[in-house]
Amino acid sequence: NTAEEEFYPYLHNDSTLFFASTGLGGFGGLDVYISYRQHGSFTNAVNMGAPLNSAHDDFSILIDDSGREGYIASNRPEGAGLEPNDQYYFR
Repeated sequence: NTAEEEFYPYLHNDSTLFFASTGLGGFGGLDVYISYRQHGSFTNAVNMGAPLNSAHDDFSILIDDSGREGYIASNRPEGAGLEPNDQYYFR
C-alpha cells in the first residue's frame, strides 16, 4: 500500500492482482494497476496505461477467463451519465 488510497482489489485466476490507486502517480485520480504473483509474492505494480486509465477516476476492473477482455468502471465525463460511474467494455 501507499500513503494515498487503494481501492477495489480484484484477484484474477489466483495469480494476477488488479487494483485502483491514487498513490503511484498515473494519469490523474484513481488509476488501475496490475501485479503478478510470482514465487509466493507479488511483483511491483504497473499502471495499465491508456486507454484503460484516463485523467479521471478509473477503477473496479473485471476480466474474463482469457484475460483479454472485460469491463472497467470510470467517472469519465463522456460516459452515459450513470451515477456515480459508467462501465466500459474493452478487448
